[in-house]
Amino acid sequence: MTTAIGNDRTDELTRRWLTAVFRGLGLNKKNQRDRILEVMAGWGRNVPVYKDCFRFVELLDGSDEMVAEMPTELVRHKCLIQNFLWPKNRYDCILGVFCLCYLHGEDLDNILLKMQASVKTSGFIVLMEPVLREGSHADENNIAEPEAQMKARKSSSYTQLFQRLGLRLLDTKFYKRAQVLLTPIRIYILQAGLRK
Repeated sequence: MTTAIGNDRTDELTRRWLTAVFRGLGLNKKNQRDRILEVMAGWGRNVPVYKDCFRFVELLDGSDEMVAEMPTELVRHKCLIQNFLWPKNRYDCILGVFCLCYLHGEDLDNILLKMQASVKTSGFIVLMEPVLREGSHADENNIAEPEAQMKARKSSSYTQLFQRLGLRLLDTKFYKRAQVLLTPIRIYILQAGLRK
C-alpha cells in the first residue's frame, strides 16, 4: 500500500519544501539559528536540511525502532509527543511533519500550547499537514490512513485552531496532490503570540 509519507520520493519532496521554507525565513549556513526540535521525527530523514540552518538538532519520536535509527550525534528523545516534557523558551524552531493529523481533541490543543510555550519569542513553529479541499463535503472525521488513525482536516479548521490558541500565522504554502502523495499538503509557519 502507498502511504502518504515515508518513501524516497516523498522524503526528497519534503526536504525540498522544508529547504524552501527555511530559505524564505532567511536561514542558511551563514545565518543559522541555535536549536530546532522535530517532533514525530521518524528516523531523522530531514536532518540534512536542518544542519545548514541550526547549530543543534533535537529529534523526538515515540517508536523504539525509529529512535534507534536516528543519527547518534543528535539529541534524541524517545517518547510520545503527549508525554514530552516541554522546556520553556528553548527552541528557535519546532517542526512537525504530519504531526497534528495524529492528534485529536484535547491532545491537539495541549500540544500546540506546549509548543507555543517551548519556542522562543523570536522563533517559529513549522507544521506540514495533510489537508482536505475546502469545497469537499468530508468533515474532520475523514481518515486519510485508517490503520494509522491519521485525519486530514480542512485548512480553515487549522487556521481557526491556531487563532483560538493565540498563534500568529506568518505564512502558509499549499502543495497540490503530488504524484506520490495521497492528499494535498499545507505548510503553516507560525509564531507564538504575546506571552503573559
